[in-house]
Amino acid sequence: MNIPIKNIFILILLWIIAFFAHKCLVPNAKTPLLIAIFDSTTHGFIAFVMIFPFLLSKIINWKLVLIILIPAVLIDIDHAIVAHSVAVEDMIKLETRPLSHSLLFSLGFSLLFALILRIKEKTHSYCLLFYSFFLTLSSHILRDSINSKGTFWAYPFDAPVVSEIMFFVVFVGISMGSVVFVKWNFEIK
Repeated sequence: MNIPIKNIFILILLWIIAFFAHKCLVPNAKTPLLIAIFDSTTHGFIAFVMIFPFLLSKIINWKLVLIILIPAVLIDIDHAIVAHSVAVEDMIKLETRPLSHSLLFSLGFSLLFALILRIKEKTHSYCLLFYSFFLTLSSHILRDSINSKGTFWAYPFDAPVVSEIMFFVVFVGISMGSVVFVKWNFEIK
């Protein structure tokens, strides 16, 4: 099997941009509004990079990319619920993330939305839809867990802090593997 070197090169560049956004843009934002904008944009960009191999392989289209990315960014709406406020300052100063920032929530949401989408549009496999939703939501949840004791990502179990290096190694590895193996598992027969 030919490994698409061009696709791997593109992914590496995208991951460098994602790392830069995570490491430089968000921590150096000076106002709560900029913090929220840069953080949400970084979550969305990382989620995009995670499913980019499917787009490159033409297994999904731009419409589905947007449908998959929306929950990965909008999950932070739960901050307003927990903060009892829509003020950005209140939403970003939560001591802990809401329980929707857990892999259990991500699993349930992904199962449900993949099923709904599969029933509505029979153009993509259930496995692809579930995998895409779960991957993008999980990247958000685990990125929020980097060096943060206030994220219940392993709920109902105790959640250890996720190291920055571990996050990027795991998610870069998953996306690189997707470039190579994407057609084997998700094509509709």
